[in-house]
Amino acid sequence: MKEFQVNNFITLKLEDKKTVLFVAGERFLQCKYLLLNIPIHDTLTFNNAESIDDASKLLDHSLENGKPLKRIDISPEVEFWAHCSNLQVWCEYNYDISLIHSNLAFPLLKRLTDIGDHLAKQVFKEELIKRLIIGYHPVIEFFFEEECIDYLNEEEIWFVIKDIKEKSFKTRDIYLDVKYTLLKKLVEKKDEKALKTLKKHILKSISNLNYDAYFFYEGNYLRYITREDFWNLFGPDGEILELIEKKIKKYYIDDGKRIYKENLDDFEYFKPIEKISTSYGPMVFRFENRKVIEIAVYGNEIEKKNDYRVDISAGIIGKLELKNLPESISKLTKLESLILYDINLHKIPKSIKNLNSLRNLSIWGNPKLKLTESLWNLKLLETLELGANNLKSIPNSIENLKNLKILHLGWNNLSTLPIKSLENLEKLKMVYVANNPLDKTTIDFLKKKGLFMLM
Repeated sequence: MKEFQVNNFITLKLEDKKTVLFVAGERFLQCKYLLLNIPIHDTLTFNNAESIDDASKLLDHSLENGKPLKRIDISPEVEFWAHCSNLQVWCEYNYDISLIHSNLAFPLLKRLTDIGDHLAKQVFKEELIKRLIIGYHPVIEFFFEEECIDYLNEEEIWFVIKDIKEKSFKTRDIYLDVKYTLLKKLVEKKDEKALKTLKKHILKSISNLNYDAYFFYEGNYLRYITREDFWNLFGPDGEILELIEKKIKKYYIDDGKRIYKENLDDFEYFKPIEKISTSYGPMVFRFENRKVIEIAVYGNEIEKKNDYRVDISAGIIGKLELKNLPESISKLTKLESLILYDINLHKIPKSIKNLNSLRNLSIWGNPKLKLTESLWNLKLLETLELGANNLKSIPNSIENLKNLKILHLGWNNLSTLPIKSLENLEKLKMVYVANNPLDKTTIDFLKKKGLFMLM
């Protein structure tokens, strides 16, 4: 067995015709191949290559022309000595990163750092910082996979944060991931400046609801701001939503008993989004021109679990409960849509009649719900969904909803409907009545008017 000691830490051995790299006496990796075999007539192509990485990129581009390079078979012994020569030169030139491929250099430098090679530590950190700043993707992947952030001190991390530019990275997501992972690390080190900077960026993004806001939600960054910080962004309307949020309780069923949690989980808190969707949590709202225009609360997380980026097995999936809305909801003067699904709602506040901009009201799956007469004074309401609420009757005052176009009453316990009142609703186009014990007179009326829908 051939063996070559490169320096005090690195040894190469030829085992079973394969070159194997050892660090401090421990097997590190098997050298798979010699990277480059450049024909003499192609050497000018590589004149501008400043490193093995650059040369390998040029080699990759040359293969795009449909002219694959020929593989030249060499003996295991020759290949072994070639690897020995490459690594010896690399070490003699103080671990010059340009002399071997970064796919080998960085893992090797990291290992050498771990065993106490001070020169390797210096080079590793310098090159890591350099490659992060220029957005070099292979090293960024290595940086995250190997948790290399722990090798940088606070001063070095701040240096990277201040120097990285988005244009250097493949995508904005990668840029944001690097930048804010570094900031998070500083926060973990109790760096007050980092926490202040991170909070400022998070709040600004949420306020503008830009691309970065979704990055912060996906990355669980909202734990770095308080709910007070959050709601201060949304003025008086935000104060009302905050009040609703505080009234919501989270529970799950354990052995037939309802167990309430003290607090909501992060992903459950209200979030502003561009379009109502459960993808960003069960409580969402839309906000335009400093006003809340749409609210949605989806109480059954078990039904929505496929939309959430959470660990279902962690025991945090359950149900949300909001037994009543605050009377102050009437102050949401620009609210156009209110969606309340399966939240065990008991009653609707009388002040709902003052929501003069409301066009869509969807209250679904609340079997203890008691309707208020004020509900029938929503003059601009176009869509009313009251499905699965165990309703036994609909009052004649429904005729006050002059702009109503769609009425959903499915999955209730209705035996009849106020026919004369429905006749007075000239804009009504559809009435959904599936799974109700309706009498023949009501069904015949709906069919005659072309309103009858079973969905």
